[in-house]
Amino acid sequence: MKAHELQTALLRAAQAGRLGHFFILEGRAGQEDKALEWIETLVRRYWSEVEGLKVPLELKNDPDLWWFKPLDAEGEERDYRLEDLDELKKFLSYRPIRARRRFVVMENVKDMTKAVGNQLLKTLEEPEGEVVFLWPHLQGHQLLPTLVSRAQNLRLAWPLESKPPQLIPELRKKFSQGLTLASFLEDYKKQWPQLLQELLTYEASEDAPASVKQELLELLQESQKADVFNQSVTTRLVGVYAFLGHRWSSGR
Repeated sequence: MKAHELQTALLRAAQAGRLGHFFILEGRAGQEDKALEWIETLVRRYWSEVEGLKVPLELKNDPDLWWFKPLDAEGEERDYRLEDLDELKKFLSYRPIRARRRFVVMENVKDMTKAVGNQLLKTLEEPEGEVVFLWPHLQGHQLLPTLVSRAQNLRLAWPLESKPPQLIPELRKKFSQGLTLASFLEDYKKQWPQLLQELLTYEASEDAPASVKQELLELLQESQKADVFNQSVTTRLVGVYAFLGHRWSSGR
């Protein structure tokens, strides 16, 4: 299953009350960044689309997310330690700040000793409250069988070389050339799902000021809420066109 389709399937499961609490994400070796990007986008989409929350620009600072990568004092990767689990248990013992469901993302789980894994078993079997564990795991490394048996394994498939068409660069070029509303609606109405997905991740790009990213994120979240009122795709696209036209036609 394609990465984006897998996200959508998980969100639908969450809306139906059937989302599991422990997932191991299997991907190709050498695609660590893509796996982590996929996880961040999933969490953003869940909080925005399922719970209707405003998602912070710096996702890892959200109080309802525990995103952990074991590093030593020099910032180098290290093995997991038992004291790391104390921090996890402390996070799980707190009440959620604003979300119904919290997330725990643990990087480099390949560097987990048997002692640490065994300590984690009870937490993974009986987590406190509504929480989802997301572990990126790339081919070529072995995880403890006792942990794997308690997870739902998801295989992520990304193209190794070719990338799917990117709408954002094309859009920016068209706006700089004076894209009209009529042309925008004609070209992108059928591509609304892909356009929305790209725009939802756009606020994390480096080429947009923080104020622009926040404004865009709020606009898109309002567009998603409009589904509740059966607002047409055309009306939503008009709002997106107005915002992007204001920013991009002036070269900002």
